[in-house]
Amino acid sequence: MNCLMGENPTIGHLKMFCCKCDILNNGKENLGKLDEKADDGIFLGYSLTSHAYRVYNKKLMTVEESIHIVFNETNHAEHESMKNYTKEDDQNITL
Repeated sequence: MNCLMGENPTIGHLKMFCCKCDILNNGKENLGKLDEKADDGIFLGYSLTSHAYRVYNKKLMTVEESIHIVFNETNHAEHESMKNYTKEDDQNITL
């Protein structure tokens, strides 16, 4: 109800679409001692029916909904730093 009081709503919990993420295997399948505990994924959006995220699982090549997601937000920081990158910067790089 912050909008009614003249305050801006908080949006810190929203994630960037197509962000890389890890889908944790919490009880989906029995894991062996050396099995990976997470699959690579791509964030597609939010579920319409629950409080879950819709993600594309690269390993299984399927779209699934899960709440057990860890977002890799370093891509966003790299994207922001590359936004101001020009060809002049490329010429200034010395080996």
